[in-house]
Amino acid sequence: MASKIDQVLDHVNRFLKLRQHHNLFLSLRITPNIFSIYHLDQMLEFMINHQIIAESCNILYEPSCLRMELLPNDLKQEILNKLNMLVRKHNLERSIDKIINRRVPEKTNEVIGDVVFEYIDFLENYKQPDNLEEDRQNLVKFLNAYESIHNNKILDYLPEYEEFLRSIGYQA
Repeated sequence: MASKIDQVLDHVNRFLKLRQHHNLFLSLRITPNIFSIYHLDQMLEFMINHQIIAESCNILYEPSCLRMELLPNDLKQEILNKLNMLVRKHNLERSIDKIINRRVPEKTNEVIGDVVFEYIDFLENYKQPDNLEEDRQNLVKFLNAYESIHNNKILDYLPEYEEFLRSIGYQA
């Protein structure tokens, strides 16, 4: 579930070295959830810089306690700002025509642009679930169970979430 973004990028760099020597095609499949969305801009920046295709596996829906819709408005806005900054920095646009073969290196920025706009649209337009408080309480239960098994804390990976998580009953 949780990984430090630098560790993730380090792992991807290992595959980039293989790609140099073995002409491998490299794409990353992204399924954003409440935790992975925060650093998505950094992952997409890395992908742009290294010409790695983005493949969206859709937005996580189940378990509902890991859905992005549980984010408070301040974190959601922070994430939107970071994604919009990425769009401006790389002049990303929505593709006008449907891209049939998304695995063409020349289409990397176009494909990433579509993925970024998909997430921006979602974050700007989602409706918080009717059972928001119940889902947030289930998030705390999930984190407690997950952390007890893995012997780590989510705040080691996402200190930016501390105020939010503590406000819903999480205790590190």
